[in-house]
Amino acid sequence: MSFRPIRPIGIMIFTVIIVQCFINTSPIFSNATESSTEKRGYDAFIQDVSTYLLDNPNDPKGYNERAYYYLMTGEYQKALSDYNKAVELDPDYANALYNRGMIYEMHLHDNDAALKDFTAAVSSDSNMIDAYLEMGKIYTRKSMYHKAIDCYGRFIIINPKEPEAYYNRAIVYYFTKDYDKSWSDIKKTKELGGEVYEGFIQRLSKTSGRNE
Repeated sequence: MSFRPIRPIGIMIFTVIIVQCFINTSPIFSNATESSTEKRGYDAFIQDVSTYLLDNPNDPKGYNERAYYYLMTGEYQKALSDYNKAVELDPDYANALYNRGMIYEMHLHDNDAALKDFTAAVSSDSNMIDAYLEMGKIYTRKSMYHKAIDCYGRFIIINPKEPEAYYNRAIVYYFTKDYDKSWSDIKKTKELGGEVYEGFIQRLSKTSGRNE
């Protein structure tokens, strides 16, 4: 179960695509589908998991799942508390580490804490590749461009069909004045059906002295 609303965040006059993606893998309650949550409401599932946790207080998956439902209802501090408990019980719980990192990044604006969690998540589970995307965004905000390029590159090696990675990397290449590579990533973004912001294209064209 995932939640991926696209929300653009400006970097200077540019826009990096931010895909806010929280993940709920292997839910304890297998009937917790998108349709069932729409029918019953997230509050009902919070109550179900809370009842489960009364009998299973040391199950990190229970806290991870309840945290996800808290996220869906906008209760970020409660979600953070549950992710903290899940990680306390299982320090290598990649799902909980990633989602906690998303809270730090998107809602508490603590980039250092987020970066620590994303790094731990991908170290614990090599399939948690969305962590590379988030790390790339954080390194971009920190002006650590070469590290950002490395993170986007790692993601693209595993998933070469995601336009967000190419577009965000194109912006980083602009900052490093590697305009040819920036144009190349813009082209790839468009080929994959991704959105490209006209303001960035205009600035890239003016600065590089060329058109796509």
